[in-house]
Amino acid sequence: MGRQNKKELPKDAVIVIVSDHGIKPMKGAFVMNQWLQEQGYLKLKEKPKKSGQDLDASMIDWSSTTAWAWGGYYSRIFVNLRGREPKGIIRKEEYENLLNQLKEDISKIKGPDGEPWKNIVHAPQEIYTEVTGDPPDLMAYLDNLSWRPAGTIGWDTLYLPENDRGPDDAEHDWNGVFLIYDPQATVSSGFKGELKIEEVFKKLRTLLQN
Repeated sequence: MGRQNKKELPKDAVIVIVSDHGIKPMKGAFVMNQWLQEQGYLKLKEKPKKSGQDLDASMIDWSSTTAWAWGGYYSRIFVNLRGREPKGIIRKEEYENLLNQLKEDISKIKGPDGEPWKNIVHAPQEIYTEVTGDPPDLMAYLDNLSWRPAGTIGWDTLYLPENDRGPDDAEHDWNGVFLIYDPQATVSSGFKGELKIEEVFKKLRTLLQN
């Protein structure tokens, strides 16, 4: 329909508001690549020259590195797989064992005061029916999305008070928003419960077809 002034909308227009995620307070950032260094998964050629330095491929000792990560609302973790990566060292027969070890180690990450976190780690194939492009080998969600994984290195701690890219008070949350306003609807308004994203698409498709 495009952007229109509210006064130009037909009286019978159905309005749909959808978000792809929710929002929650961010407690801080966890320096994932630095943790991978401490655990022996990631090896650098030399010590970072400054705090908050971006991890560059030229800095990595690929002959001894088994995994590295990107930051974000969740962490994308990549395995240095032989035959796929330019300087891969992990053989295919070692791949699944390495993924399982990473999952186990990430699940044990705790907070700055030793408090337990609810960490979730999945391979993309475990949660998506179709995976295309260049997906990560693992996707890690820290403390039920309360802590943001940071991809930079060179810090003197694993726990940062805010996003390593600059101030950010919020993290993504699991549940987004799905609202429909239909002036001709006869059902009562209010919370109707939770829907899976697949159901949202089905409802939107039905609306568009009608």
